Amino acid sequence: MKIFEKITQKTISINYNAVLFILTLSVYVYWTIANIHLRIPFFDEINAWNIAGNCTFRELFEVSKHEGHFILWYMILKPFAINNVGFPYIMFLINWIFAFLSVLVLWFKSPFNSVIKMLITFSLPIQMFSIYARCYSIGVLILFIICSIYKERIKHPIIYSLLIIFLANTSIVAAIPAFVLGILYIWELLTTSKNLNINKTKIILKTLSIFLFGVIIALVQVGNYTIPWYSTDKSFLLFKFKELFTIAEYQPHNIVIISQAILILFGFLFFTKDKIPYLFLISTSGILTFIALRIYVIAPWHFMFFFIFLVCAIWMYMQNNNLTKTIQKIYYIIFGILCFFSIFFFKPNWQWNGFHIPTTNYILEHKDYYENSRIFMFPPDSSVIGIIPMLKDYNISFYDSKGNSYKFAQAYIDLWNPKRIDFDGIKKEVLNNSDKFCDKNYIFIPIVEQWKDNKNIFILEEKENKNGLKFIPFEQTTDVIIYKIILN
Repeated sequence: MKIFEKITQKTISINYNAVLFILTLSVYVYWTIANIHLRIPFFDEINAWNIAGNCTFRELFEVSKHEGHFILWYMILKPFAINNVGFPYIMFLINWIFAFLSVLVLWFKSPFNSVIKMLITFSLPIQMFSIYARCYSIGVLILFIICSIYKERIKHPIIYSLLIIFLANTSIVAAIPAFVLGILYIWELLTTSKNLNINKTKIILKTLSIFLFGVIIALVQVGNYTIPWYSTDKSFLLFKFKELFTIAEYQPHNIVIISQAILILFGFLFFTKDKIPYLFLISTSGILTFIALRIYVIAPWHFMFFFIFLVCAIWMYMQNNNLTKTIQKIYYIIFGILCFFSIFFFKPNWQWNGFHIPTTNYILEHKDYYENSRIFMFPPDSSVIGIIPMLKDYNISFYDSKGNSYKFAQAYIDLWNPKRIDFDGIKKEVLNNSDKFCDKNYIFIPIVEQWKDNKNIFILEEKENKNGLKFIPFEQTTDVIIYKIILN
């Protein structure tokens, strides 16, 4: 009888976990695919596609210095982007596959109970990285795989080291945990007990060789990194960071911030038997905070990695240790609360912004008229660049407002310099005889409040004597002024 009860209890437990997994996965798949279907790519997604399609392998290393997104994502997109196949849905699909795999690794390899796994699956970071087609979902997947083999890391130095190198080459944000994991791993190898049945010298040499190779590749990409123009004001950086902690009308936002800060600061009460995961947590969180305050404006998708770092740290610890103390169980409960409220942190209004829709629609509707034209776009990072892959088969050349063709790397390198119109650059391109088919030249300038005081835009006619070009107002749509460029 007792045997029957044990079998029944185990069966019920297995069925409960299986049902929760199937329901969670079904809702996740439906929700993410539905959101992907309803949205259009925004600037950063399109920019990566254009870079992958227009830049050579050598140029990708140069562009990475200015983008902060490393070569791995571009190389994955390149076969499709260079042939302009399936834009934008192939890009969405590739990204979604990486995100979906990270969810599977979470469910099959993490030590969390099923409820926590469900909450993490529906958390904003996982949802966001599933729907945003960017380099971040690859980083999350690699981090989760690293966590899944963390317990056996000493026995598999080559696999573990290679994963860290791949992680480092997805983005600057992902390079943070890669750097920390690499340092901690080398330190562990050097201090590993002699009782372990391993050839320490051989392992260390192999690991250092792999790390050295990976570091060189990463440094080539991050060297001479261009800080965007809006990140030069340190007071602005501090303001944007504090904005995340403002007690505003969106209550779940505050609960997420506060509970996450508590778990990071008081983690020493949880990571009692193994300090390595806590060193990972405070190091990664500290470096990301420093970057946010001193170097680069922290955006929502960067902020999400605080949560990912926390998940990974607890994951690594629980692989080897049970939660025996009351304080550890309380910590785990707060972690569950954090996961729960991160679901309601969801803000689709800023997540799913697309390229400059009215301008894009206008060009699409008038594409036959703009055949044999050069179109210069201001500002140089205008989200209207989403039109470029759509009209790749048309005889229309697209340039930024500095005269750089979007067919070449320089347009993407100069993207993060101050937004301005380079009249000499435009004139040089207009006079260039390499594109004789371009018998019409226009500059598109969005009508938005932030540009209304910019004399380079609305008083273009006054520049004609200085630069030898005339900018004649050609047409005005609901959100853009189109100037026709005439040579004197």
